[in-house]
Amino acid sequence: MALTYQPFSETPQIQSLRRDLDLNLPREERLGSVLLGGLVLAATVSPQRIAKWGILTIGLALLWRGWSGRCPWYQRIGLDRRHGMKVDLAHFSR
Repeated sequence: MALTYQPFSETPQIQSLRRDLDLNLPREERLGSVLLGGLVLAATVSPQRIAKWGILTIGLALLWRGWSGRCPWYQRIGLDRRHGMKVDLAHFSR
């Protein structure tokens, strides 16, 4: 048996907990991101090409943030609004 053997890692309860802990946005914030992202994408019908690509990028980022439930910026600063936790980044410094 390998030293990395984890007998309970494949149970449904552990997998469900792992998925939940992977998210750092609460439901309300996810919904807001999806709605705002959709509105921003709808604004890309503007005639200016440069503005169109910038707005499209922001809208897609908001949609991804809402759909995935993860915010890379929150993760970088150690904030987890879904579970009400603030992670101590000094603990993880290199």
